[in-house]
Amino acid sequence: MQVSGSNHQDCDFLAPEARRNHIACVFNHHMIVYGGVNDFSKFLNDVAVLDLKNYKWHQYYKPTVGGF
Repeated sequence: MQVSGSNHQDCDFLAPEARRNHIACVFNHHMIVYGGVNDFSKFLNDVAVLDLKNYKWHQYYKPTVGGF
């Protein structure tokens, strides 16, 4: 998936952390996951994409300073 101007990180990214109250959608052969709340009630503001052809996760955006 090509994202213009993205902060794309592939190296050693196994999967996004567990979360609830997130948004997810499927587009072509990608599942896109955005945001949510983790087990410690911290709001998440990241984007992760699962390639449904090879089942590999890619992280496209993870803020360097904590969530909202």
